[in-house]
Amino acid sequence: MNLDLIDIGNSKGIRLPKPVIEACGIEKTMQLVIEDGKIIITPIKALRAGWNDAFKKAKTDKLDSVITEFSEISNDFDQNDWTW
Repeated sequence: MNLDLIDIGNSKGIRLPKPVIEACGIEKTMQLVIEDGKIIITPIKALRAGWNDAFKKAKTDKLDSVITEFSEISNDFDQNDWTW
């Protein structure tokens, strides 16, 4: 793919076609690195991206069994001093 530099104020830029942006997963912010005379652009994902999905996956029956296991532990305070 050949691209032309375009004027942007006192700077120059390139226009990336939408399919290229989507294929690379670029959303808003990216990192630009110059390496061996090449420009490498890498998308930067938002901090904590994917955390909600990870927490949903972490909620399993194992967690429920741990909670049940600890709820079955009792002591004198639980039996005599605490009013439910």
